[in-house]
Amino acid sequence: MFRKTLLAAVVSLSCGTALAAETTGEIFGDFRLSLGHFDSSSPEAGGNGTATAPDTDIDNNNSVIGLRAATTHGGLTAFVTYERYAENDGGTTSAVNDNVSQFFYGVRGRFGEVSYGTRATAYRMAGQKLDPFFNTSVAGVQGGLFTAAGITSKRINGASYGQSALTNDALGAGTAANQIAYTAPVIFGLTANAAVFVDEGSGPNEKHDYAGGLEMNCDCGLTVGAQFLDINSNASVPNFGNSGIGGAKAEAMRAYASYNTSWWGAGLSLEKLNLRAGALDRDYAFASGWFGLSHNTRIAAAVGHTNETPFEGVSATVGLFHDLMPN
Repeated sequence: MFRKTLLAAVVSLSCGTALAAETTGEIFGDFRLSLGHFDSSSPEAGGNGTATAPDTDIDNNNSVIGLRAATTHGGLTAFVTYERYAENDGGTTSAVNDNVSQFFYGVRGRFGEVSYGTRATAYRMAGQKLDPFFNTSVAGVQGGLFTAAGITSKRINGASYGQSALTNDALGAGTAANQIAYTAPVIFGLTANAAVFVDEGSGPNEKHDYAGGLEMNCDCGLTVGAQFLDINSNASVPNFGNSGIGGAKAEAMRAYASYNTSWWGAGLSLEKLNLRAGALDRDYAFASGWFGLSHNTRIAAAVGHTNETPFEGVSATVGLFHDLMPN
């Protein structure tokens, strides 16, 4: 990721009272490109010889570019973030097509933070923080080809196998529009969050979605938390229409924990999706760990397991990461 300052700090002076307002802004980007080979056709790969022909692609893995700005005055900070998918992958049918990935604004202060707009949910971010292969794992939440939302061969779209699609980096999954979100100030390491996702479907049967969570962080590196989603929105225009549950109403619960030092870390996420339309509940388990070989090089591993999902099974992922330069 690179950042470049766009606006210098601005100091506003008024006669008689030294009130200062500081305004800052930046352009940022996260550009991800991968060369991948996928083969589920051979018996050695668990296929039946006819499932999917071997496929080699260069993929743009949800690259984004955006702007953010903030101004602070009298103990309050107003902020805005505008982020778009930077799609340049002409060989693959993409569901993003350079659409807005996040656009939200709000205010923060001693009371916490309030925002409105399209942004990642707290539920998604709780899982994303544990996933060293987020937007890079060849498995994905389905363990193979990702075919939802018009994507015919894109394999990399957010979370690794073992997490639900509610963790994915996609609008209508781990990102939601019409979101009014609140994060409380940290008190003795504990913080709470809540959100309402407004249902703007047509007709009188609009039903909103809700979220809440708690997280505890200690100076020793331990984080423990829980997140909850109550999905009720209209089946014709659902806020979470790309979550893999269709228009079904659902309750999603995630319990998670992580421990990190300067040289190693580990994380665990357990999810249960209660599909209230009569379908079987879905269970997800994801564990990850990383170890630093040097200040710039680390290895990572993850194991995922799902039960009563359309793609249940077990997946293991290993990887080596090296940082070439800061940002």
